[in-house]
Amino acid sequence: MKELPREKILKAGTAQVLSNEELIAVILGKGNRKYNVFKLAKLVWQKYRKDLENVSLDELAMFCGMGKVQAMKLLCAFELGKRLYKPELRVKIKKLNDLLLLQSIRELRFSKKEQIVIVSCNAQDVVVGEDLISLGTVDESLIHPREVFAPAIKANASSVCIVHNHPGGSGGPSEEDLNIKNSLLSASKLLRIGIKFFAIVYEDKISKY
Repeated sequence: MKELPREKILKAGTAQVLSNEELIAVILGKGNRKYNVFKLAKLVWQKYRKDLENVSLDELAMFCGMGKVQAMKLLCAFELGKRLYKPELRVKIKKLNDLLLLQSIRELRFSKKEQIVIVSCNAQDVVVGEDLISLGTVDESLIHPREVFAPAIKANASSVCIVHNHPGGSGGPSEEDLNIKNSLLSASKLLRIGIKFFAIVYEDKISKY
């Protein structure tokens, strides 16, 4: 039986183990006549993940028949997140384990498919972007340099960290990983965007290569 979000929090003692959709489900508390709470949370995240700052109460209340009470809960959670996420409190990537402070990297541990996340940093090593670049099969993930560096260029990043998971649990790089690494290193020199880390997330660990 699949472990429910609240059970995960009780077991881990922290909400950091939850995905974004699970966090929304806990905040909502229940679904409605159309959707159960998990489906509703998924739809909310898909619709508003890139526009949470601009959504209004009326718009959110009408979405999927959510209603104003649940919409207000989400708006309050979104607003609290905005107030807490100030530049001076953002994550700095100085060492490899700092990457584990990021939600996008923690979520890689639970994926059954190989995913690649690009973490963009400014000149002060502060994270200015986290982007999912590639979604592969169980044992491979295809990536092209333009996909990696496009979000970094858009964010005016000085450097990036390239992190992917190994669903099979191996912490060592594959031959394909090393080929991709060499290709990206060449592209980074041309673009003058540094690469701080190439890293693999597996189980509860992270390793660089």
